[in-house]
Amino acid sequence: MTGAICGGVNTRYQGRVRFEGYRRYDLVGKPSKSYKVAFRRMIKAFAEGDYKRADVIFWADYYDPEVLCEIVRR
Repeated sequence: MTGAICGGVNTRYQGRVRFEGYRRYDLVGKPSKSYKVAFRRMIKAFAEGDYKRADVIFWADYYDPEVLCEIVRR
């Protein structure tokens, strides 16, 4: 996503987790410039807590947030 005009600037990744029955997500850590760092934080929080859902979102200055990956406990 680097080097292209439509890649966006100031891109950030954020991990989130959510309990079952809740509507709002809890943010995990702080926004990161690396997808791998946000993914690891999300996985660690999901494994340690009793969460139902976890995901990593991506956003840039001119674009809406977009979910890149999601984990669901069944």
